[in-house]
Amino acid sequence: MITFQYELGDASAPRGHALLVFRSDQGEPGVWVTYLIVPPIVMDFAKYLPPMLASLAPKASRGASSSVPMPPVPERMDSLAAVRRLAMTRGDDLLDAGTINVSAMDTMMLATAEVAQRYYDAYISHLRTIPEPSGPAVKVLSQTDEDVAAYRSMTEGELLGELSKLVGKLRYAAIGADQHLADEARRQIKGIGTLLPPKYRVDELLAAAQDQGERADRLTELCLERCYKLFREEYEALPALETQIRELRSA
Repeated sequence: MITFQYELGDASAPRGHALLVFRSDQGEPGVWVTYLIVPPIVMDFAKYLPPMLASLAPKASRGASSSVPMPPVPERMDSLAAVRRLAMTRGDDLLDAGTINVSAMDTMMLATAEVAQRYYDAYISHLRTIPEPSGPAVKVLSQTDEDVAAYRSMTEGELLGELSKLVGKLRYAAIGADQHLADEARRQIKGIGTLLPPKYRVDELLAAAQDQGERADRLTELCLERCYKLFREEYEALPALETQIRELRSA
């Protein structure tokens, strides 16, 4: 059985898309990488493979939906750091599967298929823990909404500036127990979140900003700092920042 660990992401809540990394057991430079995607539509990926390659796929993955590795056999990239930067930019999980014989295509393909199936199983298990909405559907902000219409004309940098102001507004409302102000700020932050790329993780920032106490203050500050690091493409500073966020959340 192939063992792997999450270098980025949460093993208990897979995102459904991940970069999978292998290293050469002979010490060859670089890393071998493929991209795993859990498709939203049930499909049998094996039927799209040539018969020779389809026969190598594990039986568990035939005739059933799984996470799709693209490509089926990992390709070489220059470094793990480059892959990590890519994963952070795209908001992907990053899986490290250790060393393998990179010159054996059948071994590489079988190992990739095994990790892909296990990643799919973990994703489906997580999906089953999310309850069905019990009430009426949340109203989606329309293009005619006054706030969102104004935000649509802003650049990404301007949106981040507005986001910072609204987070401050929400923190102030939380401290003063002003429910009306808090609801207004929360709605506006969600509106901006629909316009910013997913990499900014506005939902995580909003969750932190709604809590109270010094820990929430610091976590909100770190989540905002992450947004600006991503905007300025200061990717080298992100790993340490992510570590601080994880440690603060688990404290």
